[in-house]
Amino acid sequence: MPSAREIVDKSRREIVKDIIENMKKGYIFSEDRWNKEAIRPQNPVTKAKYQGSNRFRLAFQAIRKGYTDPRWVTFLQATENGWKIKKEEKGTLCEKWIWTEEKTVKNEEGKEEKIIMERKVPIVNYFILFNANQIEGMPELKKEKLSNTTILEIADNFIKSSECPINELAQEKSFYSPSEDKIVLPLRKYFKSEESFLATLFHEMAHSTGHSTRLNRKIENRFGSIDYAKEELRAELGAIFLESDLNIDLKGKNKIDHTNYLKSWISVLEDNPDELFKACNDSSKISELLIDNYNKCIELNKNYIKQVELVVLNDEIYGNNSLWKIPLNEFNKGEIGKYITNLSNEELKQFNGYIKENHSTSLIYNNLFEYLEKEQISFQDLIQEEIEETIGG
Repeated sequence: MPSAREIVDKSRREIVKDIIENMKKGYIFSEDRWNKEAIRPQNPVTKAKYQGSNRFRLAFQAIRKGYTDPRWVTFLQATENGWKIKKEEKGTLCEKWIWTEEKTVKNEEGKEEKIIMERKVPIVNYFILFNANQIEGMPELKKEKLSNTTILEIADNFIKSSECPINELAQEKSFYSPSEDKIVLPLRKYFKSEESFLATLFHEMAHSTGHSTRLNRKIENRFGSIDYAKEELRAELGAIFLESDLNIDLKGKNKIDHTNYLKSWISVLEDNPDELFKACNDSSKISELLIDNYNKCIELNKNYIKQVELVVLNDEIYGNNSLWKIPLNEFNKGEIGKYITNLSNEELKQFNGYIKENHSTSLIYNNLFEYLEKEQISFQDLIQEEIEETIGG
């Protein structure tokens, strides 16, 4: 009887064989059955969201079989909830690697205590999951609404959340420079669509996560080399996972033209089938990091708006004077962005006049308008500085 490791290895080889066949046809996932829900496999019982190699396994199977439901459960979970697996349906194998173990040791005082230690050799196991489309009696899926945020709003917020500079320049190439730790993109008007711009942004930001200060992958690779192809595969999968995690649909336009890398990817996978699953694990980490930074950026922006204490006094009582009030005890360079957003020059002059007339020079910036003019920056610049400091820190 084969061991769990042998069963997992055999399953990996079978998946890689199918992936290579797809790559020979010019794609990773079958595009005629592309479904972003498939890339978000989750367990409705445990609330787990599958990541890494299991995310890829379930997504690949869902797209291959045409499943439109992202929910997956074990046979036991289905039975305990009164759901029935349809006749002759077969489950999908997922893998489990146990890298730690609990041991009882004596501490310096001679007392026993339990500690978690890393295993030199992991324990390999597996489990079987069934998709909701294979099951009778499951409640209808409550689909999340697609984000109503526009493509360009998402792009702008991702650019704000980036841990490295992103420059949009009048040139044709998109790239991430590991040596300079910066991303360069063509001007938006050069892209055939907003979706293409966002897809390219995702791809290059995925590369940027490999920097030594972030996920620390091997990213300074010679163009056309095997290592270069490996990193491209990670960026490709990371961008696909990212789109799905954001619950946005780029309607098929998210596929980067990776024709140049297909032969290299095939060579890598034929040489070592495990490389696909290493790439999947790295791609999950890419998506998690970028999503985390993006959400921090969104939350900061929300806080700025919430914390603005902007009062326009009633003309009937106060004539034509419009005064701006903020919590002055918290008014300093680090907090400006939290209380003032999107003021026009005229509004800024009114605000500045109010500060000068009503408050002492104890303010760090008594003449805020002159300060901003001198530094040639806007309130938005100050806000962006604080976002970068918060995410970077």
